[in-house]
Amino acid sequence: MDPINEFRKEVAGNIKVLRKDRGVQDLSMSGFLEAQRKRYSYNFSWLGRPIIQYPGIHESSSAWTATTPSTMFSLLLTVAPDGYLRRTV
Repeated sequence: MDPINEFRKEVAGNIKVLRKDRGVQDLSMSGFLEAQRKRYSYNFSWLGRPIIQYPGIHESSSAWTATTPSTMFSLLLTVAPDGYLRRTV
């Protein structure tokens, strides 16, 4: 198996295990709520513009709520890796 597919398989397995781990879910929610009380999500910018960055921890989150700059970058690299990298290097 090539390294990319091996990584994807490992990620899928990790996600499957984490979905069943109530302790991790409770801890994540607790951290999320505490960070919100301290306005953590207001400390980010993207391309020089302020953004409100929320982690995508709820399955019911809208696409925009769950989308972060790193997610957008990952999407760009998945859709057009060679073209995107050529323009940015």
